[in-house]
Amino acid sequence: MITLYGIPNCDTVKKARTWLSDHG
Repeated sequence: MITLYGIPNCDTVKKARTWLSDHG
């Protein structure tokens, strides 16, 4: 999850945005 910059994946970004929105 922290290695987002190296993984330009739509699903990864989507999960990251959801996680940030949840823990933000």
